[in-house]
Amino acid sequence: GGGGGGGGDGDLIFFLIWLCIKYPFIGIPLLIGFVALSVFGGKSAREGHVSRTIRRGAALQKVNVQEQSLNALRSRDPNFDEGQFLSRADAAFVKIQDAWSNQDLSPARPFISDGIQQRFALQIDMQQAEGYRNLMEDVRVRDSEIVAIYSDDHFDTIHVRIPASAVDYNVDAKTGRRVSGSKTAESFTEYWSFHRRHGAKTVARPGSIEGNCPNCAAPLKMADNTKCESCGSTVNSGEHDWVLAEITQAQEWRLPDADRRVPGLAKLKRTDPAFSVQHVEDRASVMFYRLKAASFFNRTDYVTPVLAENAGGIPGLERMPADEYWKDPAIGKVEVLDVEQGKPGERDRVRVMVRWSGKRLSGKPGKRSSVVRRQAIYTHVYILVREHGVKSLASETFASSSCGGCGAPIAVSKEKACGFCGTSLVDGRHDWVLDDISPFTHDMAFRPQQSQQPPADRALQSAASGNGDAFDAPFISGDAELSLAVLSRIVWADGEAHKKERKALSRLGKRWGLTQPQMQEAFESARDGNVELPIPDTREESNVYMKQLIHVSLSDGRLSSDEQRLLYDYGQRMNYTKSEVRHAIAREKRELYQEARALQRLRRKNGRGTSA
Repeated sequence: GGGGGGGGDGDLIFFLIWLCIKYPFIGIPLLIGFVALSVFGGKSAREGHVSRTIRRGAALQKVNVQEQSLNALRSRDPNFDEGQFLSRADAAFVKIQDAWSNQDLSPARPFISDGIQQRFALQIDMQQAEGYRNLMEDVRVRDSEIVAIYSDDHFDTIHVRIPASAVDYNVDAKTGRRVSGSKTAESFTEYWSFHRRHGAKTVARPGSIEGNCPNCAAPLKMADNTKCESCGSTVNSGEHDWVLAEITQAQEWRLPDADRRVPGLAKLKRTDPAFSVQHVEDRASVMFYRLKAASFFNRTDYVTPVLAENAGGIPGLERMPADEYWKDPAIGKVEVLDVEQGKPGERDRVRVMVRWSGKRLSGKPGKRSSVVRRQAIYTHVYILVREHGVKSLASETFASSSCGGCGAPIAVSKEKACGFCGTSLVDGRHDWVLDDISPFTHDMAFRPQQSQQPPADRALQSAASGNGDAFDAPFISGDAELSLAVLSRIVWADGEAHKKERKALSRLGKRWGLTQPQMQEAFESARDGNVELPIPDTREESNVYMKQLIHVSLSDGRLSSDEQRLLYDYGQRMNYTKSEVRHAIAREKRELYQEARALQRLRRKNGRGTSA
């Protein structure tokens, strides 16, 4: 058997001192090395502890928010079952892939919002014009999960992570011959956001996802109209069942901020209680795809019914030569920036950020075309207006492409009034209309964080409120692709993309969850002087962006040497010293550590442990 471990480092130190006296040329270097190793090892251990605590704290915050939100939902709907809900979400996923492949959205129409319907319908129209069909075959869903639940004044929202695989390829519309795409199944992940009105309950019968009216259970037969022929209910209103209103790619998804973070929203809701951020964002999506269809088909009648009557036609940022169009336009993010309530006789205004990507071509769809601009990301601000005093209807939240007078679908038409009831579609008396489009500027992107609470208090209030990142989610840091484009343009300000910088930026993008094509889009946007990016303009904005970069880079508690070098490069371009950057990193790490410790204490206090 072994004896005790009494000697240890003490015996080693004694031996090193003896060597220094007896053989100084050997002993002194060894003693210096031992002291340096001890100091470095102690610092490394402390750094490891901080990193582990931050990672554990981030996981605990998600668990804490999830538990509280799920309990709150069950208190309103005792029959809600997480497993049953996920099974229905999986079924909806497969049904939409089949509808997309068949270029027939009617099977999915009962449970999708107008925004989703318009997005798919216009993309299908573009495919048909170019003579091909995109197929998703052998679709398989693997272990979907609820990642967040959020409730506002009117709706419960469930965000579902759906990992799946499918064989994705294109075929000639006439011959069925494969023209491009994959031959084997490829994996991908999407986040689907379902909404339902407060008061709706889980019932033991088929609903809209299964093809039945969620109110009376009658089988549904519909194309564009979303009213049940038996009872007259609007089946995708969220009044009786869940409605799919957002589909987000994994690398672009983040937990949305709470409504109260939107400047001006609380004031508007005092006079318009049913106002819905979801409706405005869905409406902006409809406008986006109608604008892109207008350029693709060279027909303004796609967009006329959603333009304000005095807007002066298609906004300047969207105007382009008749022989140019956008290929494969796709929305990455839609988010309300702020709300401004007008005075009597004036108009209310909402600004909505739309981040999208696309390739600009010259020619005619389906014919020979040349590239004017390569695939890149663009960020615009849609300015929506309506007449002051108009009251929102909660039942019409997801009817963002319907007449406000009779509910009929808005047609592709040069007429500015509904073809069914004659109600004006463009005067802003029933719904929001598009007044203008402006660039997404630095002053919008780099707003200082509103919370002035200490980190620990902020973490506790965030966890207790069931609102995740509401107090510490800088705007642009939730948009990894845009943030990478901004950083790339700053670092490449001299016009040169050095190989080392390109590699470091690519590694950073990969760490942020971006795919290679998305990183390429970000780099193209950084290099293309025609693409406007929100570059920090003042010292205050530079500070906000610095904090955002450090915050997202420290999400798992670690900061790689590449990331640190990029932060130094950014700092140098924006007139920071290395010391200032180091202090900013240390300050952010300290705040994240304090937040994580506060959450661990909260879990212990509530008797739920600290493992996640």
